[in-house]
Amino acid sequence: MRERPGQSVAAGHCLVVLPVVKIRRFPYNPPLSGVVWPATGRERAMKRVVRKETQPNPLLPGYDFNAHLVAGTSPILKGGFLDFWIDRPNGMKGYIINLTVKGRGVIHEDGAVETCKPGDLVLFPPSVMHYYGRDPDYSEWIHAWIYFRPRAYWSQWLDWPQKIKRIGRLTLPDEKTFKEFLAAFREIEYIHRRSSPLSEAICINLLERLLLRCADEIIPGSYAAVDTRIMRACYIINEHLFENFPVSEVAREVCLSTSRLAHLFREQMGISITKWREDQRLIHAQQLLKITQSPIAAVAALVGYSDQLYFSRVFRKSMGISPLEYRRRNPSETQTPGSDVSWSNPPRALRG
Repeated sequence: MRERPGQSVAAGHCLVVLPVVKIRRFPYNPPLSGVVWPATGRERAMKRVVRKETQPNPLLPGYDFNAHLVAGTSPILKGGFLDFWIDRPNGMKGYIINLTVKGRGVIHEDGAVETCKPGDLVLFPPSVMHYYGRDPDYSEWIHAWIYFRPRAYWSQWLDWPQKIKRIGRLTLPDEKTFKEFLAAFREIEYIHRRSSPLSEAICINLLERLLLRCADEIIPGSYAAVDTRIMRACYIINEHLFENFPVSEVAREVCLSTSRLAHLFREQMGISITKWREDQRLIHAQQLLKITQSPIAAVAALVGYSDQLYFSRVFRKSMGISPLEYRRRNPSETQTPGSDVSWSNPPRALRG
């Protein structure tokens, strides 16, 4: 029996102390009268924020996004099972680029509120809070999206000058450009869903082209030119990627001191030179794990790591799982199960 204030516990009865459960409040409160939560109810939706659930559908809370690229389309319809607010207080490990296709969405960021309409692109950087959903004044919000962990040399293209606080924003100028970008998103999603051993590599290549198109649409002069010595350093590193080629030798090749090269590289690329090289090695390691059955030690040696244990630690730190687990889980990682959007035919760009 739970004791009420001012009430004593009679002999023969026991006192039960109930635990206090805290449900985290949402940081912003859009007009909830216009927001329809899933059929499971608002309480269960809020509990998902507190209790970390893992499930295989990237359209629903609990998907771990433990991959370098995931692509999909979210058809949010009023009263539908996807009609809830995305709430990730700490953001994600990678970036998400989002293109509104139809309807309206609302994004909250550090006190700012922005509406997304068809032709609007938004770019969420890592660790930036996600809090967005369907605009209550509209019956739908359909948006295509791509989650990705970028290649190191993409940093210049990911710093969009127009921002919603820390979230990049780009509005496409006309219908023709909008259709071009939508076709690019659909092509990436289509290939991603094919689940072939090289699907992710092809998607990363297509995504690079998409990001270059975004950069091309941004006002010329918004980006500073990359120092030719840094571009040369990247080329040299790639030429000797799987060798024990010291950074001091790279610096000598580009006529800089080691410390000056390190400073310029981080300034221009947004990452240290050793981390950039590590990322390039891990990209190759992922492909080898997918398309070969070579032992982990052999894969490590092929990408420049003589110590298998050290390679496994570096891989786990980057991917969140071991190389062996990555190989085992790879078929499920390259699929996007549970999406309501399917393409009966490949995008026009893939047709003959």
